[in-house]
Amino acid sequence: SLIFYDVCFFFLRIYAPAPFSALYCEGPLCRLAIDKRILMSNHRSVPLVFVGSQVYFSVLQYSKIIMLLLLKQKQYFSTLGALFFFFALTIEVNAFGFGYFGRDADDAPTLTQQEPELQFLLQRGGTLFMFGNIGNAQYFRSEMFLLCL
Repeated sequence: SLIFYDVCFFFLRIYAPAPFSALYCEGPLCRLAIDKRILMSNHRSVPLVFVGSQVYFSVLQYSKIIMLLLLKQKQYFSTLGALFFFFALTIEVNAFGFGYFGRDADDAPTLTQQEPELQFLLQRGGTLFMFGNIGNAQYFRSEMFLLCL
């Protein structure tokens, strides 16, 4: 799953240009005329699915040892199912939040014109997600609160 994870990031190649509240995407998918919200949803959902499957199999492998010690199979499977339902729900809420709140700030064009570093990134091609001024992500702040929950 880690190889497929790297393949997915090859198509996106997202970087965070510090100290700006922005993301820069220069992968082949970002050079196409795809909506920024779709790119942000893919940026979160695709990797989390692969990380989720890796966590699922790791927990399944190590919990079999615990199951042999406890010998409570019914409780084991219901707890494991509830754990992975919660994990899948967290992944979906996170992907939805990145898609909904991962949009440009209202003053994004003026912010990109003021900073020469961001103008350089725009000239390279790709997509620039400008969330707001330095340290002040306008809409994306709500996604960070959602992620903390």
